[in-house]
Amino acid sequence: ELFKYISSNTGKMFDPNVLTINWARRFADYKRAWLILMDRARISKLLNENKIQLIFAGKFHPDDTMGKEMFNNILHQSTELKNVVVLPNYELELSALLKKGTDVWLNTPLRPFEASGTSGMSANMNGAIHLSIYDGWTVEGTFNGINGYSVEYPGLDDDIPWEERHWKDHEYIMNVIEKDIIPTYYNNKQRWASLMRQAVRISEGYFNSDRMVI
Repeated sequence: ELFKYISSNTGKMFDPNVLTINWARRFADYKRAWLILMDRARISKLLNENKIQLIFAGKFHPDDTMGKEMFNNILHQSTELKNVVVLPNYELELSALLKKGTDVWLNTPLRPFEASGTSGMSANMNGAIHLSIYDGWTVEGTFNGINGYSVEYPGLDDDIPWEERHWKDHEYIMNVIEKDIIPTYYNNKQRWASLMRQAVRISEGYFNSDRMVI
């Protein structure tokens, strides 16, 4: 259903047998939608070899100039890169399609600015696994290598220039995709299924209406 939606809205044909990574949220500067695209040659290799497919979806605030520029930049790159789409009209219906249809839910905020929102929680409940900066919902519900992958490394909260932080986070994310996620997805279906089941179980156990009562 998701790939039919993509075809009808973008004209691109996505393959259901290719690992699908999705970034879906508000286009704001600190959320860094562009992070995975920082090394154009490295990401292009994975895209051209049909190792991954990338979906971007979201909106920017009308008064957010930087958010608008980010959206337009990624939209432009999607016309040049294979297996990359930007989906407009990110509302509840599309959100549900993305959570059901993507394999990896990507979250790339600049720590520690992310709130503990609900998109990642509901993505887990639909069997999508996280690849996320250690921030927001990830701090509460993502256990590295058990139900997804979180970006954690020595010096995570060191006071370093943001540009250096961007590259360190990018390097970690790409290493996880290349060395862990891709080999597991294609070569160890049993392990991948275990990650999905744990994602569902943990999200339902951690993020439920009991929290509102407590």
